[in-house]
Amino acid sequence: AWLGREFDHALIDDVLRAGIDPCGERGEYHTFVHDGPGFGTAVAFRESGVDDDGRFRTLRLDVLPG
Repeated sequence: AWLGREFDHALIDDVLRAGIDPCGERGEYHTFVHDGPGFGTAVAFRESGVDDDGRFRTLRLDVLPG
């Protein structure tokens, strides 16, 4: 349920309720930034599946040409 969520105030609220470090400093999660002020163009991508090695779950992303 957490994979692929937008990093917004609702996510931060859920993270805090779950007792997770909101900065991810203990490796609880990683982010993918696809657009912002420093970008000339947004990175086009699509979610293409979930990898699960029994310890970690990772959302697979495919960067699209553009």
